[in-house]
Amino acid sequence: PGRAPEDAGKRLGDIFSLSGSIEGDLIATEDFAGKSSSEFNLDTVELILEAKANEWASGRIVVDYDGDDEDLYLDEATITLGKTTAFPLFLTAGKIYAPFGDFSTNMIQDPFTQTLGEINEEGAILGWEHNGLTATLFAYNGVEETGGDQTINGIGAALTYTYEQGDFKVSAGAGWASNLADADGVQDLLPRSETDDILLAGSVPGLNLHAGASFSGLSVLTGYTAALDSF
Repeated sequence: PGRAPEDAGKRLGDIFSLSGSIEGDLIATEDFAGKSSSEFNLDTVELILEAKANEWASGRIVVDYDGDDEDLYLDEATITLGKTTAFPLFLTAGKIYAPFGDFSTNMIQDPFTQTLGEINEEGAILGWEHNGLTATLFAYNGVEETGGDQTINGIGAALTYTYEQGDFKVSAGAGWASNLADADGVQDLLPRSETDDILLAGSVPGLNLHAGASFSGLSVLTGYTAALDSF
């Protein structure tokens, strides 16, 4: 006998999950002359598809719509191999967010530490996770120096410790990246050639420090991102 459609739906539900979010602003202003205006802005639409082939392999695809640029783009597309509860090593590859820092926030706007340090490129992350301690090494396609060869030139490392007991959670960590110019927020500020290539004389390493604590609905987060040399 054939399987019922409900059974097929349950099997697909065990493998795939779909979620998303919509962010918008309602803006009302009035100038000194008494002229008022209002508008609704659709900032971001995000669609997330996650797949779990088995306990050792999973995938994630995130597609975003940017209301400012009216642009649809691929934000994440990764495959992760590993089951850290059984074996501490894991590997993630694809279009990744480099684990340079923890940019968790409750703010409406992204904090400046995130603008300065969030790196979203094609690459890979090799990690080790055990008893709350996570260590990662990562490599990705970074910004090429002016006149340089096309190579996988972005590398970095990060270390984070998280302790959780009941409603109490505390975490702290540090990250290093070989070139802070690889962050999207920094790239927007760098000079460009007539062909829109970024003009960069050399790599500028970056440092990120972060810590956070939460208890019964109350949370405190702090972060620090800096360039270790001049551009």
